[in-house]
Amino acid sequence: MNKQHITLNVDPVRQSNQGVAAERTHSLEGKEQVRVYLVNMHKLQYANLYNGINAS
Repeated sequence: MNKQHITLNVDPVRQSNQGVAAERTHSLEGKEQVRVYLVNMHKLQYANLYNGINAS
């Protein structure tokens, strides 16, 4: 696993027993790493949307 330093400022938007949603107010470091992480998490959660697509 590639560990990189990420610094974010966030404001909480809502909270439930399933987790917390927050709005990113400022990315101090690691903006590209956050983008890649979120895209990869989306691909894992919604793999059926990516069937037959050759995108990285």
